[in-house]
Amino acid sequence: MEQKARGAPEKQGMLLLDHLTDISHQKQKTGSLKNRHLGFILAGMTSELEVLDVMANALFKNHLKQYYMEWLLIGDHALTPAGRIKPSMLLLCQCSIMAGQHISPEVIV
Repeated sequence: MEQKARGAPEKQGMLLLDHLTDISHQKQKTGSLKNRHLGFILAGMTSELEVLDVMANALFKNHLKQYYMEWLLIGDHALTPAGRIKPSMLLLCQCSIMAGQHISPEVIV
């Protein structure tokens, strides 16, 4: 554990949340919200404040779904005991790599 010098101010940070339930999750993860300034992303502001989520993540998710749906339509698939289709980890990684190739560095920048 990091020791702080006597009289030195404690480190502070900002925690930006987009859901009120994130507070309890963060509190469980860190043990406390002490020395954290809380900020909230208001409903309807995602496109203004989370541009990476709107641009890169949405693009990635759309392509990932497309590759997964194409795989689903191919034919026989392994099933879980509950009867659900179970894609392999290899397939999920391959689909992720292919979906990631659609995101150019310019989109990230």
